Amino acid sequence: MSSVTSSSTEEILAIKGYESSPFLQATSTPFLLRATSIGLEAQKIIPNQGRVGRIQGVFKDSLNIILPNDRVMSIVRSDIGRGPMSIVTNLQPAVSMLSIGVSIGDDVYRVGGSFAIGRDILTVSTDGAEKYEPTTGFETPLRFEDIKKNLVTMKELALTSGRNGGLGELIEFIDRDTIDCYDDRKLNIFARYALPRITELVDEIKNGRVRRIGKVAKTLIGLGPGLTPSADDFLSGLMISRILFASSLHLKKGAIFNVNREIIKIVRGRTTPLSQEDLLQAAEGKGSELITMLVEKLFTGDLRDVSSATMRVIAIGETSGTDIILGILLGAWLSLDEVYQKADG
Repeated sequence: MSSVTSSSTEEILAIKGYESSPFLQATSTPFLLRATSIGLEAQKIIPNQGRVGRIQGVFKDSLNIILPNDRVMSIVRSDIGRGPMSIVTNLQPAVSMLSIGVSIGDDVYRVGGSFAIGRDILTVSTDGAEKYEPTTGFETPLRFEDIKKNLVTMKELALTSGRNGGLGELIEFIDRDTIDCYDDRKLNIFARYALPRITELVDEIKNGRVRRIGKVAKTLIGLGPGLTPSADDFLSGLMISRILFASSLHLKKGAIFNVNREIIKIVRGRTTPLSQEDLLQAAEGKGSELITMLVEKLFTGDLRDVSSATMRVIAIGETSGTDIILGILLGAWLSLDEVYQKADG
């Protein structure tokens, strides 16, 4: 637990010139947590002292903080993987963030080596927290045939254990780098709407028509249920997997980054703040540890490793994990087929 107490918080605030802060009017002792890791991207953009932002969302496993520049940082439980904009704490899975008493709109301050939230409701010490930076590529000891087997394993698990309220139903119809679905009448409304648009997006990517990417992406951003809409999760998985596969397969990444930039250009104002943040990170090939670990296991793991990593991603959110896997699967096949084309050429 942190050694920061209510009185020490007041003293630091007074020294730093925050005498008017609502913390000074509080008399209760805050709930104390210790951060075990902090995302390097978050570390770069949050101030060393003073007001950080305000609480934008409170959930059983996380608190979302909206920063002054409309970026989003999350404080999460110990069972949530590390991420570029996340602070992982020692709060155990049996305890809900909802029980702490933090409310939407509460101010968040950086005070010494801690975050102080609400009127002395929660203090999160970052002393000793490790800095987390997502990996950007893997050296693979596996043959292409083994990577393909791992992709099949991931696909089959997503089909049998995935949550299909979003775009997950489309996983069944992925055939290498295309989606072949000749009868969409049984698809849910989100998957049915997204199908021709994802098909068009893949076609534009394969043919190098970068300038048309944004137009297609505009029809997908914000589509689907959830705090991070399903199509956004799909796009995040697609962007991350293409960058990580390109890095690991030693492919040129310039065209991939160009595609990702076209997607990001039209994101602002079209989706939720948290989803916008995830897409910004994904465009650089950065994501939560659970996502990058799954991609790593596709390159380096056996079927058991891939199965375990796939199930952990499926467990993300209500449908988010399954939608992310849809993007990873399609992005992986786009990358592998690029390798095959070069070999044939």
